[in-house]
Amino acid sequence: MTNPDTNPKDLIKSGASHNIPTSEDLTYPNLEVGLTDHEKGYKEQQLLELKTNQDLRISYARKIFWLVSIWLTCVVAAVIAAGWSSETNFVLADNVLIAFIATTTINVLGLFAIVMKWLFKYR
Repeated sequence: MTNPDTNPKDLIKSGASHNIPTSEDLTYPNLEVGLTDHEKGYKEQQLLELKTNQDLRISYARKIFWLVSIWLTCVVAAVIAAGWSSETNFVLADNVLIAFIATTTINVLGLFAIVMKWLFKYR
């Protein structure tokens, strides 16, 4: 309770002065500083992890793009060579050519889908 002899203007002045610590402020340890430092370190670590992941994603996206491009170019070249078998002496039976195209295409597109899903997953 307040002292009846205390001037109300003094109470307002002492309550409104935020920059002067009270005796309670001086007796309790300031736990917010450690928590803030911890949170700051945690946020910096998250930012570093996100940047590293972004760099890896860019690197792997380029690599998988070139792998798929080269692989499919080889498939197209094999189909063209089989189509011009009289000039290239590259002969494949129809069954073998169909199996080659189907399995290669499924493998490449499946690999591409799996890697892209892993690289660009949603949180």
